[in-house]
Amino acid sequence: IGISRDMDEEPERVLLRFVVGQLPYLKSRPLHPSQTIVQEGETFLLELKLIPNYELRSKILGFGSDVEVLEPLRFREEIKLRLNKASQKYSKE
Repeated sequence: IGISRDMDEEPERVLLRFVVGQLPYLKSRPLHPSQTIVQEGETFLLELKLIPNYELRSKILGFGSDVEVLEPLRFREEIKLRLNKASQKYSKE
């Protein structure tokens, strides 16, 4: 996804959980050619094989509460940190 890439990094498995309402969108507009969708009840899993980068982070953050990063754990923690920082800006009175 996008053009930002560290040339020393290798593609890895990125696993995302989405609310089922996003399924039609992600079927018609895949995030990446490696995308694989696994249906499961009220949510579904989307698997990608790529290098997590700025563009992927931006897309994931754009889905807001409709997505959860499951793997890799360091990428999950990075997204969690960004969401926590954003949330703190809105919780100031």
